[in-house]
Amino acid sequence: MLQHVAQDIFSLVSDAHFQVPIANIFALEDMQKAHELMGSRQYAGKILIKI
Repeated sequence: MLQHVAQDIFSLVSDAHFQVPIANIFALEDMQKAHELMGSRQYAGKILIKI
C-alpha cells in the first residue's frame, strides 16, 4: 500500500501538479540572512540555500 501511495505522489510531483512554494533562495554566503528571515516568521514557503 505504501508503495502505491509513493508512486502516486512521485507522479504528481514529476508532472508538476504539486509544487512546493519557495519563499526565497539564498547563497551559502548569505546564510545569516536566511536565518534571520526564518526567525522573523515573515515568509510563506521554503527557504533554500544554494551551495
